[in-house]
Amino acid sequence: MQKHLQHILSFLSAFSFQLLASGAFAQQPVYIPPNAQVFSHPADSVGIFGNMTNEGSLGSAPGSVINFYGKDWQNAPTAFLPGNTGLPGSPGGLFRFMGAQAQDLAAGFNVNNKTGPSFPNLSVENKSGVWLQDLNDLHIRGNLNFNKGYLYLNGWNTLVNQSITGYSDKGFVVTGSAIGGGSLYRKPPDSDTQMVFPVGTDPGSYSPFAMQSATPSSGIVGATVFDNVYLNATSGNILDSDYVMKTWQISSGEGVPHTTVLLQHNVADEGVRFSPYRDSSYV
Repeated sequence: MQKHLQHILSFLSAFSFQLLASGAFAQQPVYIPPNAQVFSHPADSVGIFGNMTNEGSLGSAPGSVINFYGKDWQNAPTAFLPGNTGLPGSPGGLFRFMGAQAQDLAAGFNVNNKTGPSFPNLSVENKSGVWLQDLNDLHIRGNLNFNKGYLYLNGWNTLVNQSITGYSDKGFVVTGSAIGGGSLYRKPPDSDTQMVFPVGTDPGSYSPFAMQSATPSSGIVGATVFDNVYLNATSGNILDSDYVMKTWQISSGEGVPHTTVLLQHNVADEGVRFSPYRDSSYV
């Protein structure tokens, strides 16, 4: 009886989302209450045009696509975004953020405690960007893709378990210019010996870096970048004239031994006494 009820709920919920796409209720919010379960099947392509509040379980099978056009998406810390097996950590579909204006995402995750819901895959497809909100970090257990626009950390953090694709100077993780503006965390697969962190302090200042090691990293690595170079790393006098005016900060509980760091910066970010000696500079 319970399985039958869940199947009916799944069907009706998917059907109601498709009704939104017809335009009749285009701006109505979508709410999934606690203990409710909604599931999109492999062939589903669902459009959500109103705001989304998920306090229950919004599942997606691999191959399904959920297009979000609303302004605000909120996950409760106790919510779930399971995949094809119905379990919180299983593979799932693609969530595409495609709003006509900047979209706010309260994803419900906590990087420090490693608790809260996780998206299976997420694609940023909004030229105005997706902004993390409300004391919430973001966890993506599969792929983070950039098709158009930026992911603004806005003081919070993002953890990506597997891969990041599509990034360029037109789409990347924006950390903000201030110290402590949030970090991009990566947990690479066992076979990955290079981790790329597509970050920048603002949309006009793409400053990515990569870490290359002889063996895969054994733990989660966090990275951020902020403006200026300080005498004491995060305090003291600013020393920009002799440096690239960016500070990259890496954190890892497991350590990153025998690692080569690759940095990229804009010429406009170089200090006036740095440029003539660019070829002999070092980290």
